[in-house]
Amino acid sequence: AGYKCFASIVFITAYQYASEIYPVNCRVTGSALSIAFGRLGACASSLTYEYSVAFSGTWTMFFKLLAAILMFDAVLVSFLPFETRGRMLTESIDDLGEGEPLLPCVDRSKQV
Repeated sequence: AGYKCFASIVFITAYQYASEIYPVNCRVTGSALSIAFGRLGACASSLTYEYSVAFSGTWTMFFKLLAAILMFDAVLVSFLPFETRGRMLTESIDDLGEGEPLLPCVDRSKQV
């Protein structure tokens, strides 16, 4: 039951982040796209499981693949471009300024 709770926390966090990074006039569209791609991934996961079992003959390959994807996602989180804590929600795209990176050590603005 712990994995279901963890998955719910991750999805809630992702939906909250997606709704905070968009200005009000495009927040619904951005959040809906985030949710839609999450649902497509959920639909594809059952097919991926069946194909991986048919390919490898065991169910462990699917969970190893899932673990690898989760580790890759954990690395990608460090490259999220905006820190939303303490920021006002913007009304339009014109109000957006330069966002601060989530991790200051990964400052992409100084890249050559």
